[in-house]
Amino acid sequence: MIRPAPAISGLIALATFLLAHAALFWRVEPLLTWFYPIVWWSYIFMVDGLVYYRTGRSLIWDGGRRFWLMAAWSVVIWLIFEA
Repeated sequence: MIRPAPAISGLIALATFLLAHAALFWRVEPLLTWFYPIVWWSYIFMVDGLVYYRTGRSLIWDGGRRFWLMAAWSVVIWLIFEA
């Protein structure tokens, strides 16, 4: 049985990912300015939905605090890289 949260978030992420690419093509604001974060987070949720579909496990929905801790550290490390 598929839980709705990972499956629905994966489909929403796919739609967001495609919408962001269409906005990039048509140069639509504010999606154009925020393209990278929108695509990056939609990719993460899309892949998590795909992994859940294939394995029955979800890092986001089953990992709880662990996922958000990794996401926070990812932002910190990325900002250091950008600096």
